Amino acid sequence: MPSWLAKGVQTFRALRNEEHFSVARKLLEPTNIPIVEIGAILGVASLSVFTEAFLRLSGTPPTAWRTRSSDTT
Repeated sequence: MPSWLAKGVQTFRALRNEEHFSVARKLLEPTNIPIVEIGAILGVASLSVFTEAFLRLSGTPPTAWRTRSSDTT
């Protein structure tokens, strides 16, 4: 195991996922960009893969996230 990984530095995959999640949230909240297009912008293979990943990271599907964020503005 590389020493930087053993010291608790995040993996590249974790950093990438964190950045993708941040971008996805920014695109979902103030826009009407279709969710499938947001997934494509992030390079995700399909809508189902994007939805599954977003759900895993946020605990809610992207459609619910968008609805909830638009209700608070």
